[in-house]
Amino acid sequence: GTLGAIVFDRISKMPMMLSCQHLMKENESVFQPKRDVFDWENYNLCGETSRSYLGKIGDAAVAKIMNREFTTDILELNISPKHTAEAQLGDLVVKSGASSGVTFGIVSRVGVIADLHYRAINSQKISCFEITSNTRKQSRTMPLCLDGDSGSLWMLDGSDVAVGLHF
Repeated sequence: GTLGAIVFDRISKMPMMLSCQHLMKENESVFQPKRDVFDWENYNLCGETSRSYLGKIGDAAVAKIMNREFTTDILELNISPKHTAEAQLGDLVVKSGASSGVTFGIVSRVGVIADLHYRAINSQKISCFEITSNTRKQSRTMPLCLDGDSGSLWMLDGSDVAVGLHF
């Protein structure tokens, strides 16, 4: 999965890691990078999930940051999300995913209900929007997303406005 952004708790103002609930379960430790490196538990612990939601309006989780320095800039986009908006049909969007890197899209459908089947969870219906590749900014053969991109934050292209999490 992908750490989508560093966000700040509205009440405490504490920095938090934002990603998907199907990646970060509440009250569980968060490790970055993934667990396939030697002694990952001692060296890669970076936080603990404090809140999560998986349901009709999304798939999201936030984790307290522990033992790490951080930047609010999204990797490879070099921009920090400052605002949010609802995705609109035709919006030009961009994300930085752990597997696919930076990809560009166009919001092609809104008000979609996706029926998702996560490994450890029964079917879950989630309201979302769909994105197709923006072939003016990337090759038609370049994938828009790959396994491991869940948690990426879709941003309005060229702005600091976030429109949704990739799941």
